[in-house]
Amino acid sequence: MTLDFHDPENNYNGCSRCHDHSHSSFSGGMCRYHTSKWERFWKVNPDALRQYRATGVFVRPKRRRSTAICVNEGTIVLVREKGQSRFSLPGGNIEHGEYSMSAAVREVGEELGLQADACLYLFDFESATTLHSVFMIEYQNNLHLSREISDFTRWAGDTDISVRSTARAILELYRLRKPSSAVH
Repeated sequence: MTLDFHDPENNYNGCSRCHDHSHSSFSGGMCRYHTSKWERFWKVNPDALRQYRATGVFVRPKRRRSTAICVNEGTIVLVREKGQSRFSLPGGNIEHGEYSMSAAVREVGEELGLQADACLYLFDFESATTLHSVFMIEYQNNLHLSREISDFTRWAGDTDISVRSTARAILELYRLRKPSSAVH
């Protein structure tokens, strides 16, 4: 069924996502932009589509993130993104088709200008909204912050700093399972 916002009978209030009235026809209550965005979402997340078709309930899949514990001389690099008050661990989204280890190395390169000397998979960690693949990265070179990072600290665990709860939980698991060194 195609709704037309010019038709007074359908009481159309705009796109259900952006409430935009600028498009002349709508499909399923969404503008053309958001309809194609959802089509791409279903293509990338086939399990979510199968679950939605089977149950009629949409559950947003958790975001996949590669998280890096960057280690050098007994300290761990913590970053503070612009606009944030607390420190977190470097990392970011895993692109479609990308390996989680590659994403970790790419993200620390982008955010901190680090060249990984060694990278070791540690564990997976599940927070309320995100699935973290956690890696230990050893490095030697100096840090060069990207525009998205406002500050960093080399933390040895001996000082009390404001760290996001997810990062604190990951660091506690790391402390309990701490490997001696990454594989070269």
